[in-house]
This record gives sequence, structure tokens and C-alpha cells, in this order.
Amino acid sequence: MTLDVATPDPPDLSNRGAPSEFEWDEETLGAEDFHREDLEDLLQEGAWEEGFNEWAAYTDLDETQVRAVDELGLFQAFDFFRDPTDGRFRFEAPTIPADWRERDPTESLDSSTVSLIDNELQELGRAVHESLEGYMERNEDALDSDWDTEAFGRRDE
Repeated sequence: MTLDVATPDPPDLSNRGAPSEFEWDEETLGAEDFHREDLEDLLQEGAWEEGFNEWAAYTDLDETQVRAVDELGLFQAFDFFRDPTDGRFRFEAPTIPADWRERDPTESLDSSTVSLIDNELQELGRAVHESLEGYMERNEDALDSDWDTEAFGRRDE
């Protein structure tokens, strides 16, 4: 079943701190570059819409559940970044807030539906991640297989 919902705007990746499971490296003293600007550009160029549409074609969520996710701002809470510790591209998917029973968009849901939504948000993250990888492969100027500082240019210039 394909969802009949409008594609939400891609997440704004600017002004974010370190990813939740990232540990700062004492040698670089917090100068890590997550390449969020570059990834946000690719999301806006169509990677988000492509990944969202792929996910929407196969998700088990219905339109009401997707609207709840949107009303909670969870589409905007996705994070895509380059992990400077290993040079790999990663994402973090949001989850339904712990106080979901007290929020209007989700108060009528049960815990199994909340678990389903959390799982589907992970699947959406994977779909967009794959779409972003495709965009990077098609954009030779933005891609370097090692994701070194030459891949997107230096930020201190």
C-alpha cells in the first residue's frame, strides 16, 4: 500500500551538535566535520524526496500515523552526517517521545503502534541514506570513497 501524503520538507541539518552516540576525539579537540551542509544540499536536491517516496511505497504506516509523525516534528529530527572517526556516512532516526501518551498527535495510539512507528522511522532513515549515497555517487565533485577532507572541500578556507 502506497501512502497518499505529501512529502515533508527535508530536515534542516544546520546548527546541530554532535550525534548522540559520537565520542569526541581528544586529538582533534572537537574540530570534526560532519559534512552536514553538503548532505543537506543533497537532501534538498531530491535525495530526501526520493528516499521518502521509496519508503512510502512499502511502509506499514497509514496516513494518520504519518501525520502524527509530522506533527511531532520527527521528520525534521532526522540527522545525516559523516562520522569523522571512521569516515562513514551515517544517520540517526528520531523516536516517538517518551511522553507520547500526553501529546495530542499520539495520545490515541497504543504501545505496539508506537513501536511500529519507531521501526518505520529507522526504515525511512535507511531509504534516505541509500538515496543520499546514490546522489553522492552521481556527483563526482562531492564524492570521495574515503570521505576525506578533499571530498567536500575544507571548511577553514
